Amino acid sequence: MKVSLDGIVPDPSITQQGSRTSVPSGGVEQDDTATLHLDRDGVGTLAAQAMATSETRAEKIEALRQAVANGDYKVDPQNVAEAILNSAQLDSSS
Repeated sequence: MKVSLDGIVPDPSITQQGSRTSVPSGGVEQDDTATLHLDRDGVGTLAAQAMATSETRAEKIEALRQAVANGDYKVDPQNVAEAILNSAQLDSSS
């Protein structure tokens, strides 16, 4: 997958959302506003990180597949037991 930001022009109609008035339980009117903006550098950085993460993850997955296929993948039963217990503790506290 390739992400390209070339040719993206910010749409002025979506850079700022209008305000609306709400009345909370106290009866005092408040204005709610939201501002949206296009952060090209931020989006580009996040896209690059996502792409790099995907490649790294794919490499790790392939290495695990090869280790399993070769019989070299070893599971530590102690780690598995601890993970199961930790997961059970998290589930019971929710």
